[in-house]
Amino acid sequence: MDAKKALKDSFLPLAIVAGMVGVGLAINQPVHAAKGDLGTDVAKYQPQLTNNSGDDKFSFAQVGGSVHGWTYEQAPYSNQIYQGQAMNYHMHNYIWLETGANQTQTKAALDHFLSEIKTPYGSIVAIDYEAGATGDKEANTANVIYAMQLVKQAGFTPMLYSYKPYLQAHINVDEVLKEFPNSLWIAGYQRSGNQPDYNCFPSMNGVAMWQFNDSPRDLDVDLTGITDNGYTKNTNDNPANEPIAEPQPVKTDNKPVANKWNPITYTVQSGDTLTSISRKTGDKDWTIVLNNPNVFGGNLNHTIYPGQKLLVNNNHVSNKLKQYNYVIKSGDTLSGISSKLGDRMATIIANNTSVFKHGMNTRIYPGQVIHYYR
Repeated sequence: MDAKKALKDSFLPLAIVAGMVGVGLAINQPVHAAKGDLGTDVAKYQPQLTNNSGDDKFSFAQVGGSVHGWTYEQAPYSNQIYQGQAMNYHMHNYIWLETGANQTQTKAALDHFLSEIKTPYGSIVAIDYEAGATGDKEANTANVIYAMQLVKQAGFTPMLYSYKPYLQAHINVDEVLKEFPNSLWIAGYQRSGNQPDYNCFPSMNGVAMWQFNDSPRDLDVDLTGITDNGYTKNTNDNPANEPIAEPQPVKTDNKPVANKWNPITYTVQSGDTLTSISRKTGDKDWTIVLNNPNVFGGNLNHTIYPGQKLLVNNNHVSNKLKQYNYVIKSGDTLSGISSKLGDRMATIIANNTSVFKHGMNTRIYPGQVIHYYR
């Protein structure tokens, strides 16, 4: 993670913390995380898992993240999970959430990434909230709690990751802990070493895990046994049926606006792109993405297909597009044709399934005709 260096201005007494730490298991026994066990967290910068302490029991892999509504994937995620499982680790997850107080962006991100989780129900999905907070502390708090509720509803254990000064400045931590007791994962770094120095512990209520070092890798200690969740504890969690209140629109100053929201259903046509639909409807591309999380999953670059239904603004929508033909020439490649036409490769493939029968891996030949639309 990219947490800043936490201030070390308050400490948990060593004797108290030592009481939290459990005794390690024998080396020849199966790995089970417990109080005092050590582990790591990784992102795309650490594609290979390593046993940093020599006795790691768990690891967290980043699924992806959202920055002001723009979502991005972490390509090594699946492989990291499989590596950890092969090493008999308790594998868990985290999501970078830089959405400030915007619950609509948060829902889009969580709906997208929770569907990609590859660890058992009951395992941890931590919300990494360490950047992008607004000046409204209460609104930030509501957004974080909403994200954690979505995690819980999906059948996983929610945690909140950040560093102490950032949480104190931007989040009402007591409100989070009232809803989710002992759910904090706090960063606060000692100078060196792969074993936690509890004299450097960033003391605050509700801390279940401590990220005690970030050089050269993020190192963590489980203070409560929470990393057992999904493996030896909370193994029967399933997606909950209780509805969560939908995010409310942000209040405005009630000034009249020129364009009113008049939603209609738009059917994606062959050749459509997000940009062309934006031009037709008058909606910003991000407006379309956020109003249709079931199609885009909060991802601006998500591929769309003919026949999909989108909720858009009725602004004299026109579905009329003209078909053009492009004849493949010697030396052409899919990426080269994409550059010539200005269409994404996925769009070209979707519009020409009879040519691209094997998707990106299809071999193309001179003389073949592909269609594009304007």
